[in-house]
Amino acid sequence: MQFQIEFVALANGKHPFKEFIQGLSLPERAKVFETINYFVELKNQNAPIKENLSKHLEDGIFELRISSSETIIRTL
Repeated sequence: MQFQIEFVALANGKHPFKEFIQGLSLPERAKVFETINYFVELKNQNAPIKENLSKHLEDGIFELRISSSETIIRTL
């Protein structure tokens, strides 16, 4: 089974990740999507993932840690 990323849509119609990503600069957005793609690739290969990239929080929920030149971005 392939690992997939799902973006949450709340009952009130809000999309928290979309709102979060729109608040980032274009280079930060690119880094976030690059990291998401890399994470999915590693998961699909059953490769170990270092905790500085991702932390498993609970069933199917991971925190991604994305380092940019100016800050560290975290998202679920």
